[in-house]
Amino acid sequence: MLEKKKIILLAFFGLLITAFFGVMMAHELKDSDFPQHIDWARQYAETGYLNKIPHTLFAKFVVIIRALLPANILVLISPLAKQVFDLKSFEISAWLLMIFSYIGTIVWLFWKFNKEWSGGGKNKKLGLMIVLVFTILLVFPIFIFTYPQRMYLGYISPNPFHNPTYILFRPFVLLVFYSIVENLFSRWQWKKSILMLVFLLCATLAKPSFTITILPAVGILIVLFYIREIKKINWPYLFFPLGLTSLVVLISQYIVNYSGYWGDQVVFAPFKVVMSYVSSWPLVLIFWVLSILFPILVSTFYFRENVKSISFQLVWLNFFVAALLNLLFGEKFNLGSNNFGWGTMIAVFLLFLEAIIIFGKKLLELKTFCSPKSWQIILQGGILLIHLICGFIYYYDTLAGKFVW
Repeated sequence: MLEKKKIILLAFFGLLITAFFGVMMAHELKDSDFPQHIDWARQYAETGYLNKIPHTLFAKFVVIIRALLPANILVLISPLAKQVFDLKSFEISAWLLMIFSYIGTIVWLFWKFNKEWSGGGKNKKLGLMIVLVFTILLVFPIFIFTYPQRMYLGYISPNPFHNPTYILFRPFVLLVFYSIVENLFSRWQWKKSILMLVFLLCATLAKPSFTITILPAVGILIVLFYIREIKKINWPYLFFPLGLTSLVVLISQYIVNYSGYWGDQVVFAPFKVVMSYVSSWPLVLIFWVLSILFPILVSTFYFRENVKSISFQLVWLNFFVAALLNLLFGEKFNLGSNNFGWGTMIAVFLLFLEAIIIFGKKLLELKTFCSPKSWQIILQGGILLIHLICGFIYYYDTLAGKFVW
């Protein structure tokens, strides 16, 4: 009976969290990157392909959702319903896709937190899960020192609202990352390999940014930490569903986006992208630290306890690889778009997630705030709260039209 009540309560708060972000998605439909991606979905519906667009999953899913909408019934209800469908069916489908993406992310986060946290009372754990699921989806860099002139550019945001492909690929990234962690030393199973292939295919077709960084991160992880256990590694899992799938899709996307005289080019441009947004290197460093201050604190305080954890090792290696690519590379004709920055953003999201999992465990184990080490929990909680407050400010200012890049 308690488990049933728990599920109902989680579902209720999950719907509230989804509604909170659903309002933002409805607002973003008419602004930011959404109109362009919706236009590409229209083009895909008409032609069946997208010229020079390598990440097509958003367009494909929008077309599928639109085809599944009960249009035949809607057009019979009233002429107004028909007009709405004719004019806004792609926008409605895009909004629904974003809602499904948030629901998928929220459900996975509830499952993950429930799996990772075993200490504390049931009510305490349930409340913590609800609060921290909402928190991880809203945390933002600590921009209070540059507000309101700067909230986004120069920082690394784990939760941008303006890009539909980022929101779409986030749940698939979570599935890929933690599937790698769980199966790195497990026995090969064809079912898990097929699941990895599907997750990775969807993540890469939605946005290749994470796939580009996770492959070298896994390689570095093995060389640095597990070279002596190389025979125990699940090589068939790494080679086929992860490695082969990634290479085939990434090479295909590279050809689509960069081949031909009309294509863009990846260029070695050390620091040019970040310095186009921020005037000096000290500021770049400060902004990046303020973007990940909570994960830095958690990792510092509990380094010894977690340094041998595969997820802890991999999440930081993935961040360093993403940051390095972001700092060193750009696109010749599209340098200002900072397309290599998306890998850094999702890497920061994973950093926050790993840090929140560790923080949640410690919070549930804490018996009293009068203990000698309780100040560490209080400090971490205070910094996380500031990240969250900045997320609220960003959310409100975006809805109010006050958002400044």
